[in-house]
Amino acid sequence: MVVPKGGGGAVDSNLEGFSLALSEAFEQQPHMERHFEKLRRASADERDLFIPVHQTGLNIGVTLGLMSSVDTLPQEHPPVPQFINRLWIAPRFSRRVLLWTGGTGWDSFDPYN
Repeated sequence: MVVPKGGGGAVDSNLEGFSLALSEAFEQQPHMERHFEKLRRASADERDLFIPVHQTGLNIGVTLGLMSSVDTLPQEHPPVPQFINRLWIAPRFSRRVLLWTGGTGWDSFDPYN
């Protein structure tokens, strides 16, 4: 039988590796810099960035942590430029959307209820 190469890892249930995983994903995705630049140039008082995250967009441990947790929030600031006021993260197969607000930190919302 021919099957794809297996993969796996421990679930990052505390989301301790979330900020690092985001940083690595931003570095690997050249289009992210264009999104940052577009927001930097915007003549607006508030700058929000909404990122839908594919299940392969972050390392497997963080991805599984995002998919399985309903109330755990990342503790670190996300690796985004200072001019971004809010960062929305919508992981695929998760029941919630994460929101980081500069000065306030992380929160989560369940838009599907």
